[in-house]
Amino acid sequence: MSKKPAKYSPELRAEAVRSVVEGRRTYAEVARDFGLVAETVRNWVIAEKKRNPGVTG
Repeated sequence: MSKKPAKYSPELRAEAVRSVVEGRRTYAEVARDFGLVAETVRNWVIAEKKRNPGVTG
């Protein structure tokens, strides 16, 4: 039996990504604060960087 990925609001994703990119915080710190898995936050940051190459962090 396979699980469906959890659905997170675009606002939550954006805030988590912003916390890493602008706040210079680690994936693990942000994940802990938002109740997420660090790999999920990392994937979101990578996806954002692909969509918007000007994003740093």
